Amino acid sequence: MDQNWNKSAKEYSAMASSRTQDAYEYEVNFPSILTLCPPHSQRVLDLGCGSGDFTSLMRAQFPEVQGCDGSEEMLEIAREKNPKMRFFLWNLEHPCTEVGPASFDLIVAKLVFMFVEHFDQAAQECTRILSPGGSLVISVIHPLLILFFNPPVQNNVVSSSLPQGYFSHEKVIRAVKGNPKLTFAFIHRTVSEYVNVFTGQGLMLARIDEPVMQEDFLARHPEWQERRFIPQRLNFKFVKL
Repeated sequence: MDQNWNKSAKEYSAMASSRTQDAYEYEVNFPSILTLCPPHSQRVLDLGCGSGDFTSLMRAQFPEVQGCDGSEEMLEIAREKNPKMRFFLWNLEHPCTEVGPASFDLIVAKLVFMFVEHFDQAAQECTRILSPGGSLVISVIHPLLILFFNPPVQNNVVSSSLPQGYFSHEKVIRAVKGNPKLTFAFIHRTVSEYVNVFTGQGLMLARIDEPVMQEDFLARHPEWQERRFIPQRLNFKFVKL
């Protein structure tokens, strides 16, 4: 995992908690994610919870929600925001020692797996801690997004790099919202690579969703008009049989 998450925890938290700066996540992507989550889920894990803003939204939907992240600085902020919830440290590149098998009915990972370089281990651990019949819902940056939309340069700092093509597998440098203080490396992957890793662990692909920006959202946020026909997120639902 990129160590920039520790250094950028406060800056990222300020952005993620703003419904104006992060309008797409709150108004478009989160509703899409919820449609993939079984409403009867009891034990929920927000995997890669960051500063805990999405965890709070999940807690309003489900009776028991925990969060985990690879950045202790992020977790400190999450605990401050949600003092009654449990948060634990888990670097997804390594086995999870904090929870046992079949601990959760639902695992949700929003904008996490494109930052994990070797995520076979994480997929295996997700399968282990997921209960039989449980669901794994993941949301990643759409692999076509970086090919279509390159955020502008700000303050003479290049905010992103481009992959060689859709079928490439490589690190891409990307600045969140074009902010050079929030620049991270993520792995560009194809749809089939995401699917094959998780189904290779015995999970069944149940659904794919590519959220569409509706007219009411665009009326409230006209700055998104130029990107209305460019896929922003790719969301999957897997089920453990």
